[in-house]
Amino acid sequence: MADALSDIEQFFSAYLKSTGDGTIFKAGQDVLEISDPLDFDDQAQALRKAIEARTGTPLESADEGLVYGGAECDTAVAWWREGERSLNDMLVRLREEYLREDGYVLLITPAEGRDGHWSDADLRLAGHSVGVCNLGKKPYKPEGATWVASILLKQRPI
Repeated sequence: MADALSDIEQFFSAYLKSTGDGTIFKAGQDVLEISDPLDFDDQAQALRKAIEARTGTPLESADEGLVYGGAECDTAVAWWREGERSLNDMLVRLREEYLREDGYVLLITPAEGRDGHWSDADLRLAGHSVGVCNLGKKPYKPEGATWVASILLKQRPI
């Protein structure tokens, strides 16, 4: 079985290859993980481990001080459920305070039919309203997926 991270990158490969080497995460990157307290299931743990293995660094929390005081992160992983704190507020904070200009946000939300699922329309509206572009979403384990991955990036001025 391909790891969850490779599955996500394959889905978004056309965009990722047009902007770089086809990967979201690279060795040595600072990756910020944002979430409310969640019970990570096996699929979530597998994705977290794949990211840490790829970068060679642990996922960092904003609470641990990685990005406070002017530092920025290369990429962020945000686990979000409908009904938690404002998705818009989190995306604005990432865009303005944490994320480097060319950084991605890997937004992980519950799969359709699961508690906390976000509709496509709600995700597009949230991203558009705060200047973040959503490249689409992918269940990272198609059969029995519990989580869905979306890649978000800063919209560039025209």
